[in-house]
Amino acid sequence: TILADNVMVGQPYQVHIPVLALGEEVEVEVGLQRPEIEDLTVQLQYLNRTDDHVIHLEKASARDVVRVYATQFSQEGPLGTSVAYELQLERLAEDEKIFQLMAHGLPADFRYEFESGGRNLSRLRFSRDHSSDSLTLNVYVPEQDESFTVDQPLLFSVLAYEPNAVDAEVLASADPERLQAMGIGYEQLQLVPTGRAELELTTLNLDLSVNGEGHSQSVWHVRNLGTVALLDIRLQALSPPGWNVSFEPEEIAQIAPREEIEAKLTVRPIDSAEIGRYEVKTSASTQHKGQWVESVERTVNINIKSNGSFWGITGLVILLVSIVLGIAVFTVQWSKR
Repeated sequence: TILADNVMVGQPYQVHIPVLALGEEVEVEVGLQRPEIEDLTVQLQYLNRTDDHVIHLEKASARDVVRVYATQFSQEGPLGTSVAYELQLERLAEDEKIFQLMAHGLPADFRYEFESGGRNLSRLRFSRDHSSDSLTLNVYVPEQDESFTVDQPLLFSVLAYEPNAVDAEVLASADPERLQAMGIGYEQLQLVPTGRAELELTTLNLDLSVNGEGHSQSVWHVRNLGTVALLDIRLQALSPPGWNVSFEPEEIAQIAPREEIEAKLTVRPIDSAEIGRYEVKTSASTQHKGQWVESVERTVNINIKSNGSFWGITGLVILLVSIVLGIAVFTVQWSKR
């Protein structure tokens, strides 16, 4: 019987030998249901006795290759950002060796680094006690380059090889079939560079004043900060009830990357608005590949003041003069008494 942690793992579970003569040898072939087991127990039962023999299994591979696995082999990477691939590496061997890591097949302007436990590394050491490792491959996508096309997949490979066993020039020009023939562990990955959509709405002055029943205007700038053209951009303004607030234009058909378009905001309060401070919130938005792209919302402070008309000022002056004269007359009469 073959046991691992007191569980039968042989295939078949048990082998029965009816008769074993003195001096006779019988060869028995037993498979393992769990190939990853490193230590097992061969249990013999005879004459009401049980003998256990602990055996350590040495890991072996037909070739000394580091196997590389990726949890997600294909990812999208917006221009100017980085993409992370989680990798698992395993070597089935007993001796200790160091293997070089490399991302093979990326365009020259794509930077990359391997990271494990918060530190960058370029080599891994494998031994009997350290046969597997997990790490992250970070690939940095440039803003724009003629060596690739946006939305077109790029195929590349992660390699793990013995530094002194492979010629660097041969390695640089090798395709996956050649890598396999050379006995180099690799995993093929895919990266799709995608455009970055980013929208900005700004103005120089977020404080506006309105006198009486008038209105106020301000100039705004709509900028495409991304790397792809944006279509059908809408400018919105959220105002107090009854106010007439609008952008001109309210819609922009297209803004190219890094392009800026000017718009005008007109604020006309309701006639019954009292003197005081109010807020108008503005934003710009559109859709790109089914996702909303929105600018940061801006808050405009609207200060409503008196219109300062001639008759209004005249009435105020007459009122003040009347009060002063009244006080003077009252003071004179009081002093006579």
